[in-house]
Amino acid sequence: MYIFNPTVRPPPCPGRFIWQYVVDWLQANAKIDEAAVMKSCMISWKLPDIDWVKLNIDGSMIRRRGSISAGGVVRDQKKNWLIGFALNKGSGSVQEAELWGILEGLNLVWKKGLSDSQSAVALLINNISMCHPSFSIIQACKVLMNKDWSCNI
Repeated sequence: MYIFNPTVRPPPCPGRFIWQYVVDWLQANAKIDEAAVMKSCMISWKLPDIDWVKLNIDGSMIRRRGSISAGGVVRDQKKNWLIGFALNKGSGSVQEAELWGILEGLNLVWKKGLSDSQSAVALLINNISMCHPSFSIIQACKVLMNKDWSCNI
């Protein structure tokens, strides 16, 4: 690089310079790993009440690519599969994937005339700031939920 631009000079000790970048990178990534806390809990599917259907969704993300997808299934009180879906939504967070799943699922059951992620459900129940990165998806879900039908989350 300094062959073509004589004003740019390499660092006096390139090995030490490179090693410091490696150390900084390792320390930064170690902090990310320490901050990740996992909690496990048992989740099971419960039958919906008679004359109701249940929409179950799940969203996921491939971390190394940042790509997100969601899928869902609608079942009746006899465990019969009624409809389902799967979709890819480009890049985003796991929470955005969950919210896209809820939106797609609500659209699907509304179109079919069939009148959860805990954190995504909480966003739908509570008031959120317009500055929230998923505000438009959440609002679209709320609009669908407020149509002329009984919809509980």
